[in-house]
Amino acid sequence: MVVSKILIAVERNSNAYKSVKVGIDLAQSFKEAEVMLIHVIEPALAIGNPDAGILPEQALFRLQQEGEEFIKELIKPYQNLVNISFLLLEGKVIEEVRQMTKNYSADILIIGLHHQRGFASLFGDNLTKEIVLKVHCPVLLTHNLT
Repeated sequence: MVVSKILIAVERNSNAYKSVKVGIDLAQSFKEAEVMLIHVIEPALAIGNPDAGILPEQALFRLQQEGEEFIKELIKPYQNLVNISFLLLEGKVIEEVRQMTKNYSADILIIGLHHQRGFASLFGDNLTKEIVLKVHCPVLLTHNLT
């Protein structure tokens, strides 16, 4: 299998660092592989707080700013090692990730699992499971053992 395009979908959590490291290591092993990081913001979650004078549009803008800052922090150590870029997307996470794997022609998708115990840990969270079932490329799951 030759991998030339690696798509990494990250959430703003500590597991994102592991997902990016795994993706960068994989890209380096394939020499010419490029990496695209994506972070999806669901506008429905930007409810704001009208009582405090924060409108939904302002809350969405803040989520966008925080997402971009987080991704820039994630890729900073790797910018000189591989061809890496990022996109912030807005919409439903499952649909945006699925569509991006197609649009980017990803050879592999890397996503992180949340820490879970027991039977649920065999399958990851529902969001991850839905993504795995809907994308057209192989999926590599990362997780933190802490």
